[in-house]
Amino acid sequence: MQGFVRARGTDAPKLPSSPAVVAVAAAAASAAAPVTPPLGAPSSQQAARPALPADPEQEAAPTRVLLLRNMVGPGEVDDALDGEVKQECGAKYGAVAQCVIFEVRSQSVRPEARVRIFVQFAELAGAQRAHADLNGRFFGGRCVQATFFSEPRFAKLDLAPIQPPL
Repeated sequence: MQGFVRARGTDAPKLPSSPAVVAVAAAAASAAAPVTPPLGAPSSQQAARPALPADPEQEAAPTRVLLLRNMVGPGEVDDALDGEVKQECGAKYGAVAQCVIFEVRSQSVRPEARVRIFVQFAELAGAQRAHADLNGRFFGGRCVQATFFSEPRFAKLDLAPIQPPL
């Protein structure tokens, strides 16, 4: 299994950072954040999930790379977040090969889209389970947007938005 990679801003990412082992995948979320039910258990929030707009970065077919947006806001990324996300996703959905956090600095991108968390799963099925469970789910009062991301772009660490969401 590969280690973590952390990228911030539009400069080249730093490789590698040390893995952190912690319990929950939203360090910046408040202690009163909703508890995520076990995989497969119905969530009271699932029925209330809003319809999400079309996404120009959404791959036509599922991939092993999941892009999570609006999990935390700009400036809320800490050194433990990648490890938390990797551990939580690995425990719930399947082995995670890599977790990369890319924070967009441009003010032309909506604040909820500035922190881009990429989770590369070892197996496609893990990414599909995570997508089904996380897309539209609320964490710390934020509605998470999960989309499948291009594996070739991820491999090149081409992590910036294709076009800034307005």
